[in-house]
Amino acid sequence: MSKDFPIVLVKNLPYTTTGDDLYEVFGKYGNIMQVRLGNQADTRGSGLIVFKNLKSAQTCVDKANGYNFNGRYLVVLHYMVDLSKIQDEMLEVRRKEVAKIDAQQRSLTDKETQ
Repeated sequence: MSKDFPIVLVKNLPYTTTGDDLYEVFGKYGNIMQVRLGNQADTRGSGLIVFKNLKSAQTCVDKANGYNFNGRYLVVLHYMVDLSKIQDEMLEVRRKEVAKIDAQQRSLTDKETQ
C-alpha cells in the first residue's frame, strides 16, 4: 500500500452531498483533478478527491480532518493505493503487448518463408 498518490478519502459525508459541494469545500487546499462520490450501499457517505499534487493532498488531510460539514465531522485520510493491483495490471498490459508483437513477428516470418 502506498500514499504516494494525491488521492484523499473523505468519510462521514451526508448522503445529500454533491460533487460541487466537495469542490467548494476542498478546493481551497489545492487544484482538484477529480471528485468521486460513493453511490453503492457500502460506499455512500464517502468520497475520493484527486488533487493535482501530493502537497495539496497532504494539506487537505492535515487541515480538513475533523472539519464540521453540514453538522457532520469529516474523516479525511490519504487513500492507500494498492500497488500490487497496479503492478498486476501493468504486467497484464505488457503480456498483451508482447503477445501482439509475437503475433506480428510470426506473421512477418510466415510471409517471408512463403
